Parts: sequence; C-alpha cells; structure tokens
Amino acid sequence: MALKSPEERFWTKVDKTNSNGCWLWKGTVAKKTGYGTFSLINPVRRPTAHRYSMMLAGMDETECTVVKHKCDNKLCVNPSHLEPKRGLRNTTGKVTKEFIISTCSPDLMTGCLMRTCGIDSTGYSRISDASKSPSVHRLMWELERGKIPDGMCVLHQCDNRRCCNIDHLFLGTKKDNADDCVAKGRNCFGTKNGNSKLTEMQLWEIRESSLPLSVLAKSYNVDRTTIWNVRTGRTYSKVC
Repeated sequence: MALKSPEERFWTKVDKTNSNGCWLWKGTVAKKTGYGTFSLINPVRRPTAHRYSMMLAGMDETECTVVKHKCDNKLCVNPSHLEPKRGLRNTTGKVTKEFIISTCSPDLMTGCLMRTCGIDSTGYSRISDASKSPSVHRLMWELERGKIPDGMCVLHQCDNRRCCNIDHLFLGTKKDNADDCVAKGRNCFGTKNGNSKLTEMQLWEIRESSLPLSVLAKSYNVDRTTIWNVRTGRTYSKVC
C-alpha cells in the first residue's frame, strides 16, 4: 500500500462536518497553547495545524506572519476562517510568546523550537522593531523568566542559534559564552587573526548593544564601517 503524502495525512485528521463552517482538527493538540499540531518528517518539525493549512493554501512558510482565526476557534483549520497577518504585535502593541511560537517549528529529534523566519546572517533569529532588532531567544527569555540582568547573555545549551525553547536556554556572562565556545569546539576564527582589532567579548558587546554606530566606533577605537560589518555578520561571522 502506498504511503500517504503529508497533505493526505493532514486532511484525514480534519472534520469538515461542523455546521458553522469550521473545519475542526482531530489530531494532536498542544496543551500549553490549545492549538493543533501536525508532525512532518522531512525535515522533522511540528507546525501548528492551522498554520500548515495556510501553507497548503499557498502561504510562504518562511513569512513572519501570524495566522489569526477569524472564527475564534483554535482548532479550526478552514483556510477561509484564517487570516495571515504580517506584523509582530497583538492588540496591546507587544510581541507575545504565542506569536513567537506560531512562527516556530519543533524539531522532534532534539526538542529545539526552531524559528522559521527572521534569520540574520549570523544564524540568529530576530524580530524587527522600530528602533532595534532583538534576538528572539533573548526576547523569549524575558517573556518567560523576566528581565535579563545587565552584562548577562542568554546562551544555548543546544548550540542551535535559531532555537527559542526556554528549556534550552540559560544565563551566563560573556566570558561564560566564550569559554563554552572553546569547550564545545566551535572555533572562533575571526579574532585569532593577528590583525584583528576586536576580541570575542567585544564582538558580543557590539552585537548586543543598541547604541549608535558612531558611539560604538569611538568606544572601541574602530570606524563605523567595522561596527556595521560586525552587527550584520559581514565580518567575524564565524565567531561563536
């Protein structure tokens, strides 16, 4: 007997007989969010059922969109009841944990919660804001655990920069991060160049800082172009 395609498997878990037009998901439901989830094998991931329904209807998977329910039924996967919304905020104007989760796919092999959009040139996922672009794993930490103390980094136990699973994150200093990099064999090539003007710790400070380029350039005694290149990953991109 031929194996069913993912699309065929998906629709076998949907009940389209509801009188109000909702197509109700009958498969796995996430306890924390109340949304249906659907397992995919290649690659291994588990998008929300209503988001996958919109992907089948033609929505680009890499789009940073929230898929909203016009019917207010979290288990509904009827595309006509769903509305992709570009943007990051709920009605209060704040980025929410639910939004971040809605743009992630769980990796069933590792437990990582993989963000599928907003990946920058250094491999981290970011959310654009009017004045800054915070990394999503740091934002997830603040939503779940509170404010990050000054001078502390949010590190990945899983070494996966796109992962937003709070259980895979921990706090550490910049030195802890550099030590972890060496201990795990992630070579930091950029600062080992004899002509390098910046240390690994300084690179992290620059990437995490929201100060203007001119201020950072003066502080680290380099030009503005160097600061820009560090922030965008054009240089030192292999530094952990």
